Amino acid sequence: MLEMFSGAAATNIDLSNFDTSKVRDMFRMFNSMYKLSTIYVSDKFVANKVANSTSMFASSSKLVGGAGYFTLKSN
Repeated sequence: MLEMFSGAAATNIDLSNFDTSKVRDMFRMFNSMYKLSTIYVSDKFVANKVANSTSMFASSSKLVGGAGYFTLKSN
């Protein structure tokens, strides 16, 4: 998922059908998504095998929630 959405102009993304249980790389996945405020996920969005999440949310400053960094909402 390396740079999968990097630079996209979306304000929200629905990843509730994504099964990330085997994903190992989320490097810069949401990087530079300046308008993104919400990411919708389900319990299939897990990151226990991710080895690289460097800069995953870098420069995506409208994301807030959780611990003050981003919002993940279950549908």
